[in-house]
Amino acid sequence: MTDQPVGSKRERSELPTPQRLKVDEVLMLDPDAKNAFVLCTHPATSDKAIVCVNKQPWSEADLHVLLEEGDTELEEFHRNDKFSKYRARPPPRANEALVTLICPANEIDVAKYSQQERFVVRESAATYATVTKPHIESVPAKQTAWVRAILKREAEMDVLLYEDEHCMLLPDTKWDRKDVSALYTLAILKDERIKSLRDLNGSHVAALRTIREGCYAEVRRRFGVPSSKLRAYFHYLPSFWHAHIHFAALSCPAMGASLSAGKAVLLDDVIDCLERDGRHFEMASITFVVGARDALCTKLREAAAIVE
Repeated sequence: MTDQPVGSKRERSELPTPQRLKVDEVLMLDPDAKNAFVLCTHPATSDKAIVCVNKQPWSEADLHVLLEEGDTELEEFHRNDKFSKYRARPPPRANEALVTLICPANEIDVAKYSQQERFVVRESAATYATVTKPHIESVPAKQTAWVRAILKREAEMDVLLYEDEHCMLLPDTKWDRKDVSALYTLAILKDERIKSLRDLNGSHVAALRTIREGCYAEVRRRFGVPSSKLRAYFHYLPSFWHAHIHFAALSCPAMGASLSAGKAVLLDDVIDCLERDGRHFEMASITFVVGARDALCTKLREAAAIVE
């Protein structure tokens, strides 16, 4: 998903690209997920930009190119009996990376993609009401402008996978839309009043069930992945404050923190909690992890909600 709606007043030829940017700082390297996040400056406009680079998993076609076609440069650095090792430089067609550009990027974007100290927070209902909810309300509307562009059908309709009266399902930017083993999609809820888990109550159970069954069925129809090989979950804290549900293949590689305790809450468990107590997420204490560069972290510290 992108920040600039397709069909907006800016022509595609005028949009920034990841090329010819000036590198300011490497914000974070994630060797497990093969991700890099780089802060740059656009030389023509001086806008700040974040470039997210992800090395894609090997495909069978890549391996045929690597091993059979003779275009791979090899540098041997170890040999002993039947064992040998090489540094390999495959041709570009077998060495693909997925690049996501966020431009212009603001302080919230920079904080999201930066390596930083993190803290475990036990958020009571009172802390949510007095600290987190006012913070959500203070987040600039432009942070979720890309979500509203989708909901208004101004962007990404060419990749829309499924829609019902409650949600729109689209590929996540972390998925290349080709490798089904890495399938990762987002169901964006249409009700803009629902910012996160905390806004869900018993009246939403039927809608959540419809979303779950509809998205499961469409993913199976399109990609042949049954619900038994999918995870459906919310994040709390979410990466953006508009309710959305992740539908990801169990085989999706290097999910890391996305599935960690203090982050992922399974959709089935959300439905179960709300069926037994419609006010569960309004009243419950919820444990989550927050980064030190997140503006919410500062507010939680000021409220003595973080033990240090």
